[in-house]
Amino acid sequence: MKKSKIAGYSLLEVIIVLGIIGVIMVPLSRFIINRIEDNRRQQISDTIVDEMYRFIDFVNSDELETIDGNLKRNPLFQIGNKKPEYSKRVSNYKIEDELTHDNLHFNWGNGIGSERNYFTDETCQGSLLELSLKKEFLKCTIDPLISQQPVLSIERIDLIGDTKRKTIERTDFIAMYHPQKEEENLYIDNLYNNFMQSFKDKSLYLIQADIVFKEKKHNENTNWKLLKKNDQNIKFGELALNADTLSNDNYNYGIRFSFNSKAGKYLKSDGSVNTDKLCWNTKNSQYGPCLTAKDENKLVLTSGAPDKNEKMPALCWDTQNKAKSVCLELKELPGDFSITDAQYLDDSNFILTKEDNKGNQIAGTLVANVVIEDSHYEGSKLVKEYRTVPEVSYHSFTGNNKSMIVGENYVGDDLKEDGVITIPRKLCPVVNDVRLWPRLTVAVSSMTPVVFDDEKNILDVDLSHESSTRINKIKNVGLSAGVVLQARHGSIAGTATTPFQPTWIISASLGVNNPENGDSSTYVNPKSLSIMAVEWCSSIKGDYSTSYD
Repeated sequence: MKKSKIAGYSLLEVIIVLGIIGVIMVPLSRFIINRIEDNRRQQISDTIVDEMYRFIDFVNSDELETIDGNLKRNPLFQIGNKKPEYSKRVSNYKIEDELTHDNLHFNWGNGIGSERNYFTDETCQGSLLELSLKKEFLKCTIDPLISQQPVLSIERIDLIGDTKRKTIERTDFIAMYHPQKEEENLYIDNLYNNFMQSFKDKSLYLIQADIVFKEKKHNENTNWKLLKKNDQNIKFGELALNADTLSNDNYNYGIRFSFNSKAGKYLKSDGSVNTDKLCWNTKNSQYGPCLTAKDENKLVLTSGAPDKNEKMPALCWDTQNKAKSVCLELKELPGDFSITDAQYLDDSNFILTKEDNKGNQIAGTLVANVVIEDSHYEGSKLVKEYRTVPEVSYHSFTGNNKSMIVGENYVGDDLKEDGVITIPRKLCPVVNDVRLWPRLTVAVSSMTPVVFDDEKNILDVDLSHESSTRINKIKNVGLSAGVVLQARHGSIAGTATTPFQPTWIISASLGVNNPENGDSSTYVNPKSLSIMAVEWCSSIKGDYSTSYD
């Protein structure tokens, strides 16, 4: 019987084929595993974003429709709500500001201490909302994917705004990362593309996402901090580029997601709708509608055509008097205009105009508070600045007794001295998530170095009454030896709801030489000295010796 020589070669061929299949299967299996892991990450990000989307939807609802069709004020904006939890607001208005640690945030999750039940329908077990709503906002329970052994879990929610006025400027969510191994903290960046897709699917506009951390030994949500490098926030998706900022395994890491509240909603005059607007209401110190009407028949907004032959309403139309009102309109650039683009930006020039009964175009008058976007150099770096229009006022000191005269070695407390000038401090707006701070500068307006009259026990001048000062003949005029002005933060007693009112305290010292006897004295806050005070709001904080809250 003959042996087959082909059998050995067939076995070799089988081994070669299996080897080729193995080479192909290794990357294919790795690809399949990556797809499975990516799908898992996408499910996690979709679930987290859905929870955030539902809460933002609740925040954006000024009124809530109950199951029986009635409209109820959202408790987040309800003045005088008996549950103080709905008044919780934090004050880190700037995106770079450190997280607050005052326990005015909302703890999230299903565990003990969670405040999520304040926003779930009363039909849900444990709900504290006390409203049965027609629309479902938050689900009764958090999805198990992000609550039971999760990769990422929402731990804390911050509402940035004013506690007393119930405003909400921004909503921040802090989600904690739960790596399988201690050394996998950097893997949090793997979720970046998945979250961007989830936000896109939900049409959510994310302002910024930053990396946060806290020590593992502190379970409280008050201990979260922003991870920074060179005073700049480390953004989500950039952690791998800043791996040196990860301290050690004793920290938990997470992501802070920040969203503008109520962006794109119709404006309301009660201040409950906060979005990027250009008008600042000085009465309630909040943003408000840029156009207001004295009564319901005074103002109608339309898309009127520019062709005068078409009988359509203008932008502003008085329906009662059947006449056009003063309007803001964009002035177009004439075709033969010779000024260069650098000198004339036609797409940013709004002209307040109207036509008189003869067809002549005349300029109107605009009364408003304007926030100006400007810039300046700090060394070679161009820095953007927001500021309001400066306001100038005249003031005079009131010191008028012998106690204001001090020696050359005098050291006193300018906040407690007599005769100081006290000016209410402005409450400044927040523009594009940038907080504006109150600023002040002062300069001498008038000065009369009158020598104190020991017989009358007064100064024979009073610059608070300018007309009488000009008429009366001033005696005992000495020589001025210099003036020093100082402005600081202070406060005065307020009301029961606002115990302290923030103010500016301005003090001064005036050196006066008496030529009759050659003596020199220092007068503190004398009424013979007046100033011009210039106030404004700026995104650049001033240094006035004390902090502003």
